[in-house]
Amino acid sequence: MGLFSKKKCPTCEFRNESDAVFCVRCRTSLVDDGSDPTPTPSEQEKTQPFYPFGDSSEKREDSERSQTSEEPGQPVAVQTRFVLRQVRRDGTPGIELRLTGEDVILGRSCEQLPLGSDPFLSKRHARLYFRDGTPYLEDLGSRNGTFLKVRPTAEYRLVSSDRLLLGQQLFRFERVTTDDRLRAGSEDTRVFGGSSRAGSAILVNILEDGEDGSVYMIDQPRSTIGRKDASITIVDNRLSRSHAQIDQRSDDFYLTDLHSTNGTFVEIREEVSLDIGDGMRIGDQTFEIIAG
Repeated sequence: MGLFSKKKCPTCEFRNESDAVFCVRCRTSLVDDGSDPTPTPSEQEKTQPFYPFGDSSEKREDSERSQTSEEPGQPVAVQTRFVLRQVRRDGTPGIELRLTGEDVILGRSCEQLPLGSDPFLSKRHARLYFRDGTPYLEDLGSRNGTFLKVRPTAEYRLVSSDRLLLGQQLFRFERVTTDDRLRAGSEDTRVFGGSSRAGSAILVNILEDGEDGSVYMIDQPRSTIGRKDASITIVDNRLSRSHAQIDQRSDDFYLTDLHSTNGTFVEIREEVSLDIGDGMRIGDQTFEIIAG
């Protein structure tokens, strides 16, 4: 049954199925027999559009507009409430991609988003996909990893080998072992001070060639990281003056972003679920999930 066998609504001109009794869009009766045009509850339930993300009455108009395929046997695009938006270095919004429920491969070979000029991207860097109406992000074995933004209102509990991205600086978090005090000095020279207390940790600055660079001790109840007003200061124009902090409570360490301009990111080790407001770093690209 083709396009011209559809039943056109006299009110909104939406093309309904030929056997429809009421218009899917505006609920106008499509039967010209003088009967009561108000649909019964059973008829309403039968013709109710499907919303895959639960109660989304505020998105109903968008969802109805998403039914773009008129030919039988062709997939109908499902309008979701998620949009992937690029964030430029100056903080302004860049290109956007409406997530329709299909898999999106992010990388230099991505057809949906033109990202081929980023040398830090792998060809197939990360994947965005849906499960039970929720978007998920996973790394596809990329060379530089995929990073999720730490929200300023949240804490992230650090574990050994976590990799952190702050500005242009890549760090590795490690719990301290007996010999780690040597590594914080020059060559094999031990640094001044008493022996590291139990439960302390280090941040290792990873260089562009993948080698370990400077090592910073995290042995105070609170350590701040930033360009100037911080206990760990690093020259980087993409770092805020006071960018992030690491708090030690009992035997655990917690990372918090201090409302920095460019964000604090932690590398994902497995798939993670996403929600509106989440941000990510893929190569040298920053993205965020916004409402559709």
